[in-house]
Amino acid sequence: SIVGTGHLASYVKLRKSLNTIPGVEGIRVKEIKPNEATLLVEYKGKAKDLASAMMLQNFKSFGINISEVADTSLRVELIQN
Repeated sequence: SIVGTGHLASYVKLRKSLNTIPGVEGIRVKEIKPNEATLLVEYKGKAKDLASAMMLQNFKSFGINISEVADTSLRVELIQN
């Protein structure tokens, strides 16, 4: 899940950047709540590897904090600069 989606531009940039990570084969929105979204990401690899790849992305207008890494899920917080 992604927290901090109230800043729509950052959420959109994060989704686009996910598509550039090798191994990501698809992204679907499972649920949207105020300031939070749950995405289903088809990824060939482990959640911890996806988390590592996400941390290497350069988001100029915001940052991310991955607060939870489970076997098949991540909890990502968008942090505005």
